[in-house]
This record gives sequence, structure tokens and C-alpha cells, in this order.
Amino acid sequence: MLTYRRETEQKVWEMLDLIKRERENTVAEFRELQRWLEEQEKLLLARMEETEKEIVARRDECLAKQVEELSSLDSLIEEMEEKHQQPSSKLLQDIGRILKKYQVKKPSENPVAFPLELKWRIWDYSDISVFLKGITKQFRDTLKGGLQLQKGYTKLPLTTDLKRIRVSLNCEGGQVTFSDAETAALLYTFSEAALAGETLLPSFFLNNYACLTLAP
Repeated sequence: MLTYRRETEQKVWEMLDLIKRERENTVAEFRELQRWLEEQEKLLLARMEETEKEIVARRDECLAKQVEELSSLDSLIEEMEEKHQQPSSKLLQDIGRILKKYQVKKPSENPVAFPLELKWRIWDYSDISVFLKGITKQFRDTLKGGLQLQKGYTKLPLTTDLKRIRVSLNCEGGQVTFSDAETAALLYTFSEAALAGETLLPSFFLNNYACLTLAP
């Protein structure tokens, strides 16, 4: 009796120690993942902010050019108005000189146009956003599926007459089915598991001195 108690306590202590270490590992992994995600978020937001500044700078540059051109046009009109009272010969000479002076400054071509590189950069941000949504959903589904599998541990109703068990996977349907390989009798079906696109690693736990052989 004392030996059984000591063995039981030893097994309990080993399991508690194991779950403690796994808890610490889980916390460490989640914190590392959180730290890495925060770093990536800061980098991406910094790039977006830089792009915003470039867009605003480009806008201010375009507006400044427009203001400069309008100012030149106002000056031209004002100077023409000052000269229109002169004699015709003198007026024509002054007009030619004035027009020649202002023709040196070429108006900006398509002042509202932005470099194509900026547009490509914004489209890249949009692609990253779509990618993040997809990878986040995949991560959640995978984690949820793993937790459901752990929560779904079920003892199969096996008997001494049962010799072979058939395990069937329906990855798209998210089901794992256990049945008698000889009679095809259904033993148990586990559903709502995230199996599609995942690497599956079978794991079996046997009580006492039972043995298990995997058949092709």
C-alpha cells in the first residue's frame, strides 16, 4: 500500500512538474511572438508614416508650383495693364519683351501627378494587410483546432475482442473517425478539427501493458 502511494505521488509530481515547464515554455513563446509582432508593427507603421510624409511633401510641392505660376500670371497681367496706355509701337515692343520674359518659365506638367512608386508602395501595404488577415485567421484556426483536439480526448469503448482499429481522416470536413477494421462498426467520431493544410502527427496513449502495431 505504501509502495503504491509513493509511486502514485511520484507520477503526480512528475506530471505537475511537466505541466509547469510546459506552462513556462508557452508563456515564453507567446511573449516572444508578441515582441516580434510589435517590432514588425512598428516597422510597418514607420514605413507608412514615411510614405504619408512623402505624399504630403509632393502635394505641397505641387501646390507651391501652382501658386508660383498663378503669381507669375498675375504679374504679367498687371504689367500688361500698365503698358496699354503707351503708343502702339512702344506697346508692341514692351509686349514682346514681357511675353518673352514670362515664356522662359514653363508651366508644370500635370501638377497633381504623383510618382508611380508611391502608388505601388500603397498597393504593397494593401497586400500586406490582406496577408495579415489570412495568416491571423490561419493561426487562430490552428490554435483553436489544437485546443479542441486536447479537449476532445476520449476513451474509445474497446473490448478484448477488438483486434484492429481503422482511423479515417477527413481533412476538408475536419473529422477523425475510429471504427472496427473488421466489422466497420463506428467507435467514435471527432469533429470540428482544423486539419486542412496541416501536418498530422498521430499520437496514441496505451494503459498498462497494452501494445500497439501500426498496419499500412
